[in-house]
Amino acid sequence: MVQLQLANLSYALQRWKPALGYFKLAIKGYIASGRPADSDAVIEISIKIADCFGRLDQSTEALAGFSWCVDVARHKVDALPADTATEDRRNSAMTSTSCWPAFLRSLTPTAGAAVPEAICSVLLDAPVLIGVPSAGITGVSKLG
Repeated sequence: MVQLQLANLSYALQRWKPALGYFKLAIKGYIASGRPADSDAVIEISIKIADCFGRLDQSTEALAGFSWCVDVARHKVDALPADTATEDRRNSAMTSTSCWPAFLRSLTPTAGAAVPEAICSVLLDAPVLIGVPSAGITGVSKLG
């Protein structure tokens, strides 16, 4: 998809405003083509959209975007049947937790005091990958 390639190029060049526009077009294209709104690809693009908002000093939008990503990915993990393969469960959990480095990177002083409280609230309920994957010992837990 051309929009996604342009978005990723703009993102790599730290041209946040054009990247934001292209990422939005890419998501619209994915949804129009029948991809579910909770697909890992849509969540991953949404993480980048939220990151762009943060880098553009739009902390409210960034927090809302990152929170949406975590909520949707968390719901996917919680909704997986108990007999779901560990690999599928781990992939969904990883999608959820992958947004935090971008979120923390995007925080700005203009966000105010509400951001740390919101971070704590969401982080304490976020799924976390635990264990030693190379030894086949893995699981999903919550910090809170």
